[in-house]
Amino acid sequence: MGAQMVDRKQTPLKLTEFGVILDAYGGDPRRWPTDRRAAMLATLANNGGAWVCLREARALDMLLNQLAALQTVPSQRYKNGSRR
Repeated sequence: MGAQMVDRKQTPLKLTEFGVILDAYGGDPRRWPTDRRAAMLATLANNGGAWVCLREARALDMLLNQLAALQTVPSQRYKNGSRR
């Protein structure tokens, strides 16, 4: 059983499964499930399409981070006491 798990971790994923994990966890490998990370990296090593998916996921991560930063910065209007 242990050998199967090692093989599974190092076997590249189908691109659809790779995309599902990216959709759920984003483009940062540190956020990928530890039991799937090696398989994700193996997929990147063996599939050019995976790199396209990863770039798109990272671009989305960056946009979401920028949006979150904008939402946490109070509007200058509210700082001055004006609501208009």
